[in-house]
Amino acid sequence: MYSLAYGLFFMGIALLYCNSLIAYTNVSVAYKDPARIVSALFLVASSLLNFNRLRMPVPVVLIAILSFISVLLHGLVALNFLLIVLFVLSSSAFEKHLVIRAIAYTTVISIVLYGVLYMLGLIQWNYTFWDGRLRNTLGFYNENVAATFFSAMLVLPYTFRRRRILWMIALMPPYFIVYLLTDSRSTIVIGFIMLLACALFYILEKQGRRKTSAIITSLVLYGTLVISFLLPYVGTSSLDLILSYRLTVFRQAINALFGTPFAFWIGLPIEIDNCYITLLANYGILLFLLLFYCIQKAIVVYSKGGGWMELALILTMLVYSMVEGNLFRPEVMLTLAFWYFVLGCNGESGYSEISMDSIKS
Repeated sequence: MYSLAYGLFFMGIALLYCNSLIAYTNVSVAYKDPARIVSALFLVASSLLNFNRLRMPVPVVLIAILSFISVLLHGLVALNFLLIVLFVLSSSAFEKHLVIRAIAYTTVISIVLYGVLYMLGLIQWNYTFWDGRLRNTLGFYNENVAATFFSAMLVLPYTFRRRRILWMIALMPPYFIVYLLTDSRSTIVIGFIMLLACALFYILEKQGRRKTSAIITSLVLYGTLVISFLLPYVGTSSLDLILSYRLTVFRQAINALFGTPFAFWIGLPIEIDNCYITLLANYGILLFLLLFYCIQKAIVVYSKGGGWMELALILTMLVYSMVEGNLFRPEVMLTLAFWYFVLGCNGESGYSEISMDSIKS
């Protein structure tokens, strides 16, 4: 049963990622929502087979309920976070290294699939030129989406037990090539932030300064939150131009959210290149606060436990969330790794848990 459950779990996340490859490129056959539903069914089936092994932190149960309500209110456009929660709940039945390995294998398989589709001519590179920037889409509908797809490479070092920083450094050349092709500035910045965060937290861990790692990551959490909602109103037009007019889009989304009755509580389907605004807009303040609590809790837990690699990923994705909506997208492998670490269903989170064994007894 355990092996079958793991196979279904692996198929669930592999289908998600491979579907995103097909849905976001110029391959003509794309069934995004049906594939998402099938993926959800795989994850549910895996959870049922491993029912006695599931561990569900109370905040995650509340998040799952609120996510399901959002789907009922807003339809399939709100399915994103429900898929993420299903992944986290299903993953709680497996050892940590098996979950990370499934994410890494999915990443490798998808990159190989991309290469096969490219050689068959089903994916064709296109170029865009705007504001003096020549950019390669790599066959995706958007250059940033292409860069996000290949950014999953950053999760591969997490599968190794030793010399993980060296593996991270080894990934920088191909990561830099993706940047040169797509000219996705946020992607290359995030790659270097990940590398620097790994090195910094590793050094602090060796020096026994775990509390310093927690303080740094917490400051990034609160800082990126404040910047996300404040900068659109105080930023200059030149900064808006540098950020490809993101500040204007952010301001419009915030105005729409707070200008619509009850949207602050029940959500308003909006997806922009800022995860904080997107999550608040789509799911309302209650789920948003729960997620914020879980992130802060995870920072404390991993800093105390010496999880410097986990902290590095959390910090990196928090910075990334200011200019991309990746933490809202279950098809992004870095997103799944982030929420797996944050929501802590693997028994090391320190949350109060609802155990299936306790329910039966």
